[in-house]
Amino acid sequence: MYNEQTEEKSNKSSLQLLNEKFESVREKYADKEDNSFWDSSPESKCYNEMAQIVIAFTIPNTKEDLLDILPYLKTQSELKANGRNARFVEACEAKYKECVLKAKTSFKDDPAFEPYLREKTLLEKVLGFFK
Repeated sequence: MYNEQTEEKSNKSSLQLLNEKFESVREKYADKEDNSFWDSSPESKCYNEMAQIVIAFTIPNTKEDLLDILPYLKTQSELKANGRNARFVEACEAKYKECVLKAKTSFKDDPAFEPYLREKTLLEKVLGFFK
C-alpha cells in the first residue's frame, strides 16, 4: 500500500526528522509563561521532552545519516548542562556514543568516520595515563 507520509520521511535525513520533532516541542512551549519553580518551568519541560525524543530516536543505518547526525549530537553533548537542560545534554551524549559505536561496527575502515573513531573514551584516557 502506497503511503505518502512514509515516502516523505524516507526522503528526509535523520537529522531533519529529529529537528522537526524538536521544533514541534519548541512551538508547544514557546508561549508558555514561566511562573513556576525551575524544575517544572516550560523551558525545563521542553528540554525534558526533547531528551525523551533523543532517547527514543533510532540510530541511523546509512553512512550519510550517521555522518549528518554525529556532529550535531557531539555539539549538543558538549553544551554546558544546567538544571534545565541537563537531561537533554545527557541524552545527546549517550546517543552520540551509541552512534559512534554503530560507526565503529559498521564503518570501521571508512575514512569519513575517522575523526569520531579515534576519540578515546574517558576510560581509555585513564588507562592510558597509567601505562
